[in-house]
Amino acid sequence: MSSETERVSFSQRLQAAMAVKGYAEEDRIAILRKWTGVGREGVRKWLTGMSIPRKPHIMDLSKRLSCRSEWLEYGDGPMSLEVDRDPRAAALLKLAEERLDGADTEELEELIVSLRRLLR
Repeated sequence: MSSETERVSFSQRLQAAMAVKGYAEEDRIAILRKWTGVGREGVRKWLTGMSIPRKPHIMDLSKRLSCRSEWLEYGDGPMSLEVDRDPRAAALLKLAEERLDGADTEELEELIVSLRRLLR
């Protein structure tokens, strides 16, 4: 069983990965339901830090969100290998990840928008 800290951290990473891909917050439940076949309540729990999906769902989500499964599940390493190729993006992502714990959603969204600009 996962701790509350692990669940909340996972949900923050999932939200961040979806934001980087440009998915609006209000569309995320429907998108995750479509991708996984999991019910609304199950997906809501992933997004709010109440539960963590099983490994097969994490693997599928990481592919769809173009992020590393180790990062999505545990927060290990960089979000994606693509970021490693751009030192500016890597530096900004590191800052975002450092601020992820306890960050409010607005601050996180601002960092993600800045990251998107760098990757263009």
